[in-house]
Amino acid sequence: MNNTEPDNNTEKLILKIAKSKIPFFDSNLGDSSHILSVKDVTDSYNKQQIIERNRREIQRILDSSLDVICTIDADGVFDRVSNASVDVFGYPPDELSGRKFLELVYEDDREKTEGIAKLIREGLVVKNFENRYVHRKGHLVSVIWSAQWDNEEQRMYCVARDGKELKETQEKIRESEKRFKSMVQEGSDMIAILDLSGVYTYVSPNFKTFLGYREDELLGKKVKEFIHPRDQEVLSAEFAKLETSRRLNATPYRFRRKDGTWCWVQSVGTNLSEDNAIQGVVVNSVEITDLIETQRALNKSNERFSMLMRAGSESIWDYDLIKEELFLGDGFIRFFNIEPLDLRNNNDLINSKIHPEDLDEILDSFRSAIREEGKREWTAEYRIFNGQGYSYVKDKAIILRNEQDKAYRVIGAIKDVTSERLISEVEQLEKEVMELGMGMAGYVPLDQVLHYYMSGLERLFPGMKTSILRVESGHLYNLASPSLDKEYLEKIHGLKIGPNVGSCGSAAYTRKRVIVSDVLADERWANYLDLATQFSIGACWSQPVFDGESNVIATFANYYEEPKHPTDEETRIFERSSRFSALIITRFQHIDSIQRSNDLYQSVNMVTNDAIYEWDVERDVFYWGEGFYRIFGHESSDQEPDIRLWIENVHEDDRERILNDRKRIIESADEKNAWSHEYRFKKADGTYVYVVDKGTVIRDEIGRPIRMIGAVSDISYRKATEIALRHLNEELGKKVRELASTNNELEQFAFIASHDLQEPLRMVTGFLQQIEKKYNDLLDDKGKMYIQYAVDGAERMKTIILDLLEFSRAGRIKKEDYELIDLNAVIEDVKILLKSSIEENKVKLKVGELPSLMGTSSAYRQVFQNIISNSIKYRKKDESPIINIYAKEEEEGWVLYFEDNGIGINPKYHDKIFEIFQRLHSRESYSGTGIGLAICKKIVENLDGFLEIDSEEERGSTFMMRLPKLKGQEVPVEN
Repeated sequence: MNNTEPDNNTEKLILKIAKSKIPFFDSNLGDSSHILSVKDVTDSYNKQQIIERNRREIQRILDSSLDVICTIDADGVFDRVSNASVDVFGYPPDELSGRKFLELVYEDDREKTEGIAKLIREGLVVKNFENRYVHRKGHLVSVIWSAQWDNEEQRMYCVARDGKELKETQEKIRESEKRFKSMVQEGSDMIAILDLSGVYTYVSPNFKTFLGYREDELLGKKVKEFIHPRDQEVLSAEFAKLETSRRLNATPYRFRRKDGTWCWVQSVGTNLSEDNAIQGVVVNSVEITDLIETQRALNKSNERFSMLMRAGSESIWDYDLIKEELFLGDGFIRFFNIEPLDLRNNNDLINSKIHPEDLDEILDSFRSAIREEGKREWTAEYRIFNGQGYSYVKDKAIILRNEQDKAYRVIGAIKDVTSERLISEVEQLEKEVMELGMGMAGYVPLDQVLHYYMSGLERLFPGMKTSILRVESGHLYNLASPSLDKEYLEKIHGLKIGPNVGSCGSAAYTRKRVIVSDVLADERWANYLDLATQFSIGACWSQPVFDGESNVIATFANYYEEPKHPTDEETRIFERSSRFSALIITRFQHIDSIQRSNDLYQSVNMVTNDAIYEWDVERDVFYWGEGFYRIFGHESSDQEPDIRLWIENVHEDDRERILNDRKRIIESADEKNAWSHEYRFKKADGTYVYVVDKGTVIRDEIGRPIRMIGAVSDISYRKATEIALRHLNEELGKKVRELASTNNELEQFAFIASHDLQEPLRMVTGFLQQIEKKYNDLLDDKGKMYIQYAVDGAERMKTIILDLLEFSRAGRIKKEDYELIDLNAVIEDVKILLKSSIEENKVKLKVGELPSLMGTSSAYRQVFQNIISNSIKYRKKDESPIINIYAKEEEEGWVLYFEDNGIGINPKYHDKIFEIFQRLHSRESYSGTGIGLAICKKIVENLDGFLEIDSEEERGSTFMMRLPKLKGQEVPVEN
């Protein structure tokens, strides 16, 4: 044999060598008793190795299986068993091999197990057969079997699985199904399935709970039938999107409940039309009516807070001491031109705006207040930059502390008190002037008192020059003008007032305030531009000053070198100064009443201030703000802040009600936070006042009340006013009824009187005419003239009576009979009625576009006819009458103008012409009784308007009807 190792390509042979003893004799070898035989067993060896390798792999599979894999022979004895038997039965494989499997089966399950084993041996393939085995430790084990009989091997091949896991899984499935069923039936989501046409194919039972419908009342019906008509279009468009998308969150919509009411619903749709089990759109819906209403309330609350932030006169800030973040409200932009940054940088921003001289003191004060235990409020005054200069502000804050009394948040409000300081300085000036004017330091002439006052105003308002001009006989004279150029004052000395005589002359003439913001561009200064240029007058505001009888006695004016329009604050000061000047000029005739007015003003300010309080519910500690002591007269040093101070001063008849309701709101299970009550409260002097108490309960995260913050306002004045108004309304109602009765009686009297008076006149006229007819030949010319005079007088008396009757009827139309009247149509009617007069007198009547107003056609026709007839009657002899009628719209109403070129009226008779039977001309010159314009005035006033005239002799007249606007009456007018 060759012992050399073969190379890798050499095929290995497995040889079997056999040695046998056979006696024979060989001459070469001698005697021998053995023989060797060699056989090639390579194939046999390789097959054996494969079998062994497969056996080991099968054994590894058996040993690694979590299920018990085993074979059982025909006698029911375990043959081979995998290692999983240790986990399932507690026995290792070697202890089970050779043992009958029925020995381990629980006795109650043996009978059914034997029956199944018999069926398996007969050829039945069994899956998921369950029985119980006794574990080696004595407890029962649920086992799931799968088994098959092999006739050739006469063995049962089995797989056994621990049923505990399966049972736990099945239990979880049952619990899951139970939860799902409960969720569907009792959950807040309503589940439905719609086909692609929107028809219900499934609805969850809880539809009845939320909407009142049983399942059979919805199945087969289109969902569109139950959706609010205004929401259908939007929802249909969204539903159509499910054709291309799988899921959709629908816009909230309204769904009709079974009882007919509407509720808000939010739905989510999922397209599962390709799922054979669903074949439609699954819609999960939630009833969100309460959420919608809550959101609306929240939006309104946020809107009110936002409006409060925008409309308030204070700038709100909120500082988080923990995060060092500062929130700045809108007021900082509106009042100080400070644009907030992010919360982390706002603190540095505000500090940079505080006046350098005030900054250190303010920061020290604020930090000290934060560190001071128990300190709940902080107040300071300082200057802050507003973009143009520094404003004086008052900063008042509430310090919020935790249970350890450590400050964690500060909420405050900054109020611009520049005006208040200015008002205070103005008040001080006025006080000094009043003392000077009252002669407390000896007699001082009026012009010196005014000079002192005007100089003081100019010190308070740099850049402003003040002036008071005396008005005498329609002319202007200087009274006090500290800073105006003397040459300018000399040039306007004795200037006659008029409609376009600068600011002061125009104000005195029109009896109205005149604000000229740009002198060079205002027509009222057109004739005085040389003065404005020479003396650098850019703006001039003037206010007429009246005495006790409403006569213009002076003008108060402010001059500026540059064009300038007054701010609201400047307007208030301007009006105040002019009023105060009037007081000085009239020698303080009403000083006492003004003082009482100021006292009342201060009292009202005190009353309208709120008494702020804070109640620490947890510690039962009560805090009052300064307003409490100021309003109710208690001294803050009298006693420590205590809730008993409040309780003891509530009127005994109100106390139980208030305490019970306060207790209810504090302990309320539904966590209501708003509290408001009216009750009587005792002041320090023992008297009671009516107050309204509004509070808010602040709760922690679990709803427990921790604080209550509120304000108490004195409403005694309102209560007294309500009582007085009630009595006044009752008295007015009584007077109105009496007046209505009197008017009815007067109208009836006027009608009867006119009828009864006309009868004797008819008799007198008739008899005189009979005398003239029958005795005409006997009467001389003088007798005939006397009869003519008598008849003419009777006719005039009849005309007067008829006019009186017409006057009594004027304005008797009820407002409920009013309708929208096209005044253009009324004018056309009047033109037809006066056609003969218009043509005869060659009248040129020009009519612009007129509006439509509320009233009656007859009322407007009578007024228009009278005014136009007057214009024709009182025409100039040498000119054809020209009448121009047009309308102008003003903020509060319409003004109808009737302009003519007639003889005009002296201004001193403007009021007289509207009085009954008042004539300016003789009957020989102009006919009529003098009652026409009185009737017009009465009709216009009944239309809630008034009639006035602007006229001068030989310059024509303009009648102006001013009528109010009413809802729905405005019609565009082009003049």
